[in-house]
Amino acid sequence: MFAKKWIYASAAALLTTAGMATAETYFGITGEMDEDATLMIETVTTDSAAVLEVYDYHTGERGDLLATEQLAAGANSNVRVDLSEQPRGDVMAVVMIDGEAAAMTEIDLEEM
Repeated sequence: MFAKKWIYASAAALLTTAGMATAETYFGITGEMDEDATLMIETVTTDSAAVLEVYDYHTGERGDLLATEQLAAGANSNVRVDLSEQPRGDVMAVVMIDGEAAAMTEIDLEEM
């Protein structure tokens, strides 16, 4: 069966909060998403242990939470996030540290 592939644009995002003046939390994104609804983010770097949250973003606004993945402090390579289903369009990835958004990026999914 033909496997539908999704590719997403390279992106980097940095969003620091007031209590994190020396924050080094960011995304390094390139790769693809297979039909089995597994999103792969090549690198997510965080100051401390964190949670990656992936939201529906097909309307241009943050929608339903699709999945979460635990992150260790430092560089997390080849982060695979198993979504409950193939997203309807773009998604937003948010790194949460101690309940605060430390970094976020929109991931533009384009059908190949």
